[in-house]
Amino acid sequence: MKEKKPLIIDLTEQYNPKILAMTKLYKWSLLFVISILPIGGTVYLSFFQNPPLLFKNYAFHEFAIISSIFASGFVCYVTWQCYLASGEKFLRWIAAGLLGFTIVYAPHGFLTRFADYNIWIFILFGPASRLVMSGCLFLGLLNYGRPADPPEQRNASGFWLKSILFFILVDFIVILIAISPVAGDPPVRMTMEIAALILSLIAIFTMLIRRITSPLMVFYFIALACFAQSSAAFLKSSVWTHAWWYAHAIFVGGFILLSYGIVQAFHTTRSFILVYSQEELMENLRYEKARTEQALEQLQHTNRKNENLISELKEAMANVKTLSGFLPICASCKKIRDDKGYWNQIESYIQNHSEALFSHGLCPDCNEKLYGDQDWYIEMNKNKKG
Repeated sequence: MKEKKPLIIDLTEQYNPKILAMTKLYKWSLLFVISILPIGGTVYLSFFQNPPLLFKNYAFHEFAIISSIFASGFVCYVTWQCYLASGEKFLRWIAAGLLGFTIVYAPHGFLTRFADYNIWIFILFGPASRLVMSGCLFLGLLNYGRPADPPEQRNASGFWLKSILFFILVDFIVILIAISPVAGDPPVRMTMEIAALILSLIAIFTMLIRRITSPLMVFYFIALACFAQSSAAFLKSSVWTHAWWYAHAIFVGGFILLSYGIVQAFHTTRSFILVYSQEELMENLRYEKARTEQALEQLQHTNRKNENLISELKEAMANVKTLSGFLPICASCKKIRDDKGYWNQIESYIQNHSEALFSHGLCPDCNEKLYGDQDWYIEMNKNKKG
C-alpha cells in the first residue's frame, strides 16, 4: 500500500491585494444573498399561491412540532454545556432562548387537534414562542464580548428556575388570551409577530454596527435573518396554506444554522468568541512559520560557529603533546630510553615529547660542588652575604 505524500502548502505566498479584496467582497455578497434568499419564496407564494389550496394534516404537524421541540431541547442542553465551560453570558441567553422556545412552543403541537374548536389556542403559541426566542437572542447579543461569569454563578440554578417559571407564565397568558373575546383581533397575533420581527432586525443591525464577524457569529447572523423573514412570512400567510408551511420552513432553516454554530462551538472551544476564522488561522500559520524559519536560521548560524570552534579545538588538541605511562630512566646518569631503545638526555626526551622548553643553569648544590674551592666563587658569596 502506497504511503500518502503530505500536502505541502506554501504559507508565505502573497496574493494580489486587489484579488483578496474582490474575493472578500464576493464572500460577503454570497452571505448577504443567502441571508435574504427565503424572502424570495415568500414573495413568490404571495403572488402565485392559490389561496384555497391548503395542506391540513394534523399528524404531520404534530410530528413536525414534536421533532422541533426535541431538537430545541437537545440544542438547549448543548448550549448550556458550552456556557458551563466558557461562562459566556451570550451563551447563557442563547440557552435561555432555546429553553423558552421549547416550553412556549410545545402547546402549539399538543393542541393541534383543538384547531377546529378554538383556532387561536392553536395559533397564538407560535408567535409567542418566536417572540420569546427573539428577545433572548437579542439580549444575548447585547452581552456578547462581556466578561465571563465566574464558575459559581454558572452552576447557580436561580436564573434557570426563574426563566422556566417565566416561560410557563407566558403559556398561561397565551391560553388566557386565546379564550378571551379579543383572541381573534388581528392586532393580537400581529403584535407578537411584529415584535419578534423587530427584535430580530435590531439584532441584525447591532451585529452590523459592532462589526461582529467571528466565524460562528456568521451562522448567528444568517439565523437571525431567517427568523426575521419567518415572522414576515407568518404575517403574510393564513393557517394551513403553503405560505404558512413555508414560513415554518424558513424558521427551521434559521434554527438549523444556529444549531450548527452551537455544535461547532461544543466540538472546538465551547465558545462563540474564542474561535478563529480560516483567514486568521492562515495568518497565524504564516506568522509562526516565519518565526520558525528565523529561529532555524539562527540555529544554523550558531551551529556553524560551534563547528568552527570545535574544529579549532581539535586542531589545538592535535598540537598538544603529553607524557604518560612509565618512563625507563637510568638510575645513574638519568638518561631516558625511548620507544626505539635509544638513551636520551632527559631534557631532550621531554622536549621531543611535550611542548616544554629547557633553559640550563646550576642549582646551589651543584655550584658549591663545582666551584666551591675557587677564589672568585668564595669572594662572590662573601659579597652576597655582605
